[in-house]
Amino acid sequence: MLKVVAPVEACSTCGARGWTICPTCQGATYVIMSGGRPLRPAASFEPDAAPCPTCRTYGAVICPECNGSGKLYQGHEYGSGRNRPLRPYAG
Repeated sequence: MLKVVAPVEACSTCGARGWTICPTCQGATYVIMSGGRPLRPAASFEPDAAPCPTCRTYGAVICPECNGSGKLYQGHEYGSGRNRPLRPYAG
């Protein structure tokens, strides 16, 4: 039986790690909220600080480009969503 292997390349968005720094808190894990929306990153000891609603105090999120696999098919059009990663994040 012939096995076809798709050429892959490392994801340039996350550097093949599978995760990126949270865009909401920039890795601080806490934010200052204003009207229900995150206003700016904050330290955990600030009185108005709330846990980041995007990363839930991890400081990182799954890469939106490769879905946590760190790999992309060659020729992947960034943002198109047409090509899927080989190993999507399962957890």
